Amino acid sequence: MGSCQLNECLWTAASGGTGNLVVSTAVAGYYTPAQCTTPPPIDGQLYSYRAANGATEYMSGVAPYDVATTSLVLSDPSAEIFQSSNGGSAVSFTAPPTVLMGAAAQDGVSPSLSRTYVTAINAVGLQTPISVSMIGDLEVFSAWLSTWILDFSASDCPLLQYLDLSNAAGLSGAITLSSLPSLISLDIGNYLGSSFSAVSIASTLQSFGASNSALTSVTLTGCSHITDLDFSNSGVLPALNLTGLTSLASLEGPNCTSLTSVTVSASDVVSCLNVNLGGCALTQTAVDDILVALDGAGLSNGNVSLQGGTSSAPGTSGAAAKTSLIGKGWTAGTN
Repeated sequence: MGSCQLNECLWTAASGGTGNLVVSTAVAGYYTPAQCTTPPPIDGQLYSYRAANGATEYMSGVAPYDVATTSLVLSDPSAEIFQSSNGGSAVSFTAPPTVLMGAAAQDGVSPSLSRTYVTAINAVGLQTPISVSMIGDLEVFSAWLSTWILDFSASDCPLLQYLDLSNAAGLSGAITLSSLPSLISLDIGNYLGSSFSAVSIASTLQSFGASNSALTSVTLTGCSHITDLDFSNSGVLPALNLTGLTSLASLEGPNCTSLTSVTVSASDVVSCLNVNLGGCALTQTAVDDILVALDGAGLSNGNVSLQGGTSSAPGTSGAAAKTSLIGKGWTAGTN
């Protein structure tokens, strides 16, 4: 019998310890199993779960739900623990844990469970790592507006194309991605970590978003298929290296108030018709390099916004390139 998905089922257990997880009350805005109607819980059915008490005590796996006792029966022979703060063994919770029931995520979902679309709901308070692994049919994973993920990893999902971690407000640890041969879109907006490397997914990635992030370092080496980049409002990002991003069509990075340096040449922007770095802190060298690269690429009717913030005015070479771009139908704004 496969694990069965419930919707927005988030509740507090009646007690701590290592016993069965007995339902007490729903977390505000969510439901107990008895309150779930689409679908309702099935007596004896295996359900995936994640139980956590703060960030240091957590356990996830599958267990049958007993309707009569309103509990996940961890003592049942069919129950299984996928991951825990006790090295994969049962956790003795020092206080009643919060339980997310029916969550479709590995360390939350057995490898035999295939999902074409998985959404991690806004499970406030479950501040634990999460891993998505060996889900053969998974195409989309979204953790949008979740506040319970500290670290995230995904691997061995051959069909995963879209990975959305935007607004995962607790995501501050490592993002580890491997063996995702179909991944074309990644959004880590609002990421609280300081660095990210896309090297492991460089061969397929086409769209990368990191708006409102705390990134101070991003590595895009080898990402020759990326068409869209978005670093909007990432206020502590000091530099961007666009070398080798030969498919880049659009770069959004307004209000990156610490951004001073952009490494780019004409061969990197042969497809680029939009560069929005208004409100940044670009040096004269950076402003000149961007304008000269865009002009050298030879495209017409694009947009480049480098004005505002504390960015420098263009120097001689940049001013000449700006004039040339305007002559080709570009809208070009500088200080």
